[in-house]
Amino acid sequence: SRSYDSEGNDYTVNTDTDVSASGDITSRTWDSEGNSYEVRTWTDSLGAHTRDSDGNECIVTFSGQMIGCGE
Repeated sequence: SRSYDSEGNDYTVNTDTDVSASGDITSRTWDSEGNSYEVRTWTDSLGAHTRDSDGNECIVTFSGQMIGCGE
């Protein structure tokens, strides 16, 4: 999406989402200033995982336990 301010400056934010054959989801966001952020989600025998490009990871186990989710 593109935004403009009252001084004529413009700023663009783009997003893209990929889903792999195994069901892993990767979402990317980047802007016209060179900033970017990525989040990947997947499931395995432990539960549902989310990891971002800043190194944060959250796991929700099948038993409902939350690991590394901002505790």
